[in-house]
Amino acid sequence: NVLLPHLPYVPYPVGSPWHTVAIDFLTVAPTRSGVSKLLVVVDHFTRWAEAVPVAGESAAEALKALLCVFSIHGPPARVLSDQGSAFEAQLFKDVLSQLGVAKSRTSVYHPNANGHVERFNSTILNLLRTHVTRVDAWQDHLRSVLWAYNTTPHSVTGYAPFFLMYGREPPTLFFPALEPYVDY
Repeated sequence: NVLLPHLPYVPYPVGSPWHTVAIDFLTVAPTRSGVSKLLVVVDHFTRWAEAVPVAGESAAEALKALLCVFSIHGPPARVLSDQGSAFEAQLFKDVLSQLGVAKSRTSVYHPNANGHVERFNSTILNLLRTHVTRVDAWQDHLRSVLWAYNTTPHSVTGYAPFFLMYGREPPTLFFPALEPYVDY
């Protein structure tokens, strides 16, 4: 049994915001409505992150979530994913191709090649755990948690993803921790 040396890591060239985004599904605690998955999207250049609740890990759900994100930021030049069945489905590849988006995938045995999104998955789980009092209410706080992440300087870049994405400091917003209105 001979161990072969690891091949050198060759990063994807990324020279501008929203050129290459990494995507992944993340399982979270079920909400009151039963949603327990997020499609996570992280920009390699700015570290800007989006997370969209999805009903499941299908190609159709992934595309629906991605099109929601693309409607805000536009389509990137490249999408990087693991080899999950949703991301390898012909429908998924065809729609990205029609949008002019190149599709790349990580090696089966090297998920760390998608490290940006894997690290963010850990970060968002910690943020939700810290800032949400009811486990089944995370969806009510998702946007404010994403805002906090995207407006906080990143340890690698030294800048907030917002600043790198928009070229200006983020405005200060106040998100009160409101529970959904209940009519008694």
